[in-house]
Amino acid sequence: MEKGAGVSYSAHVQSIGWQNYVENGALSGTTGESRQIEGIKIKGTNFPSSGSITYRAHVQGEGWQNWVVNDALSGTVGMGKRLEAIEVKLTGEMAERYDIYYRTHVQKFGWLGWAKNGESAGTESYYYRTEAIEIKLIEKGNAAPGSTANRFVIRKEPIVSYASHVQNIGWQNYVFDGGLSGTLGESKRVEAIKVRLDMQPYEGAVAYCADVQGLGWQAWSQNDIFAGTTGTGKYLEAVKVKLTGEMAEYYDIYYRVHTQNYGWLDWAKNGASAGTEGYNYRIEAVQIKIVSKGGAAPGNTSRAFVKKPSVVLGPNWTVEQGYFQATSGVRYYVGSNYIIISIAQQKMWSYIGTQKIVETGVITGNPYLGYATPKGLFSILSKQSPSVLIGPGYVSPVQYWMPFIGNSYGIHDSSWQTHGYGGDLYLTYGSHGCVNTPLTAVRTLFYTHSIGTPVVIY
Repeated sequence: MEKGAGVSYSAHVQSIGWQNYVENGALSGTTGESRQIEGIKIKGTNFPSSGSITYRAHVQGEGWQNWVVNDALSGTVGMGKRLEAIEVKLTGEMAERYDIYYRTHVQKFGWLGWAKNGESAGTESYYYRTEAIEIKLIEKGNAAPGSTANRFVIRKEPIVSYASHVQNIGWQNYVFDGGLSGTLGESKRVEAIKVRLDMQPYEGAVAYCADVQGLGWQAWSQNDIFAGTTGTGKYLEAVKVKLTGEMAEYYDIYYRVHTQNYGWLDWAKNGASAGTEGYNYRIEAVQIKIVSKGGAAPGNTSRAFVKKPSVVLGPNWTVEQGYFQATSGVRYYVGSNYIIISIAQQKMWSYIGTQKIVETGVITGNPYLGYATPKGLFSILSKQSPSVLIGPGYVSPVQYWMPFIGNSYGIHDSSWQTHGYGGDLYLTYGSHGCVNTPLTAVRTLFYTHSIGTPVVIY
């Protein structure tokens, strides 16, 4: 290169403005400050031959701008838009005698490789900012200033690939981007799945877990490690799939399952459950698809997961979706944690969800003496252990006392009841209105059900 021939350039940097010109491979912009270059000017200095420098920038939201020449602005000023890539080339005799090299320092990538003579340098479709640039003139045919690998990185859409382990078949071949994995119309269970990302443009992974027959939800797996079981004959009932890291910032992942008796359910996304719970239905097929963040779902999303309503059946009552319903028409909302007492049957039941905690005979108030136990919906007001019950003509120490109307009516143990519990005993040995309960049963109630637990007496 003739003495003095070179290239001079200046970057317009976020929150700084135009920097001073630098020359011949020096850094323009910043590193380590997370500032975007928004515009650039480039000019030749002391060119020994005819020709000029022409360049153009790829700008946020605009794409590639038109070519400009000799110190004109490429990019924008005052608009807050980042440069994402740049192309620079020589014209005229200078292009015959010299190569012009340039490289960019990009958000999250750092320094990329050297591009030359109009090649693209930077990134496309990542929405990453260019933070710094270096430009250098080199005599034709001489070596590049450094590595030319990965000078321009184009984001490619990720591919999600997945495979199912199917009853009597084993592992199927991978399918991708919404393809069907499993079987239809063969009543075969999916026993396990594997999911992976190919060609992912950002860091992160795909994670997934399965609700397995008799085992429940397993821990999350990721990146081609199977979820479910093989060799046990157990089917999947539901799945969850999600993206992690930067992938979760830029994409949504949708998935749906084909289940026994329901067929195709709707699409779930980003870690929500897809399948069924409580029905013991097998998954027979699955589809998974990646969509750009906020993009349209592949189909309906209203019914991706079907949970069987919890129903508790008593002798003449039910609790379904939190409502107690007696055959007599009495109906109360009790939620999922409750105590039920039948005057007619002299029995008590307590449940948390569908799990029975207590079922026992009791003795309620003696109606013939005017001490009938009140009916209705009440709740546990307090818990005392031990306690002494005092009333007209009696002073009764008890181990456990759980009142539900003031401090007058409640559930308690009754060591004086020596004839047993249940049946018609309340007509002869009935209480003053409280619910006399065997010691082991009331102890369980005391330590299992909290204050506020609904008490239905019907």
